Amino acid sequence: MTKSKKKSGNSPGVTPSSSSKNDPHGSKPGFGNPEDSKSGVTNSQGPPLPPGPPPPPLQSSIPFQKNEVLNETWYKLQSMTSGMRKFLEHDFDEKWQEVKCDDYYRILIHFHPETKSRPDHKKSLLYKAFKDDVAPILQPYKLPAPPAPMQTKNSVRKDFNPLSRRVKREQLITVILNV
Repeated sequence: MTKSKKKSGNSPGVTPSSSSKNDPHGSKPGFGNPEDSKSGVTNSQGPPLPPGPPPPPLQSSIPFQKNEVLNETWYKLQSMTSGMRKFLEHDFDEKWQEVKCDDYYRILIHFHPETKSRPDHKKSLLYKAFKDDVAPILQPYKLPAPPAPMQTKNSVRKDFNPLSRRVKREQLITVILNV
């Protein structure tokens, strides 16, 4: 038994150079087909241009283009982990003792890689190194304090039901006198 060969799929009168099977770009005009040069079709794109300098960005698109130190700080701030974000809170100075030594070491290494501090140093020494080296860098980026809650005039609930079984006589008196 012999295996039969499949037909190549080329229809009669079609040469292998014009079939899409042999042409890596298909039969689209303008992609270097030999027949295109005969028919006068040219590649409108041409060879790729060498990369040139990018156009200057708008002033509003890059916040700190003028100063490299600020630009470097901006990228470091963007790459902070969620555990490091607690150093940007407005009340960090009150709760500095709750932070672990490893966290102090991570923030020191992140913003001041040439530090001599190590995670096994005392927390007070790590905090001092943080205050001296990193806190001045983070100061402009600290989060503002949340606004104070508004004081409301009415202390009575809006859904007060005077006919409820749980209403006391004092509550009824305050409602009657405040209206």
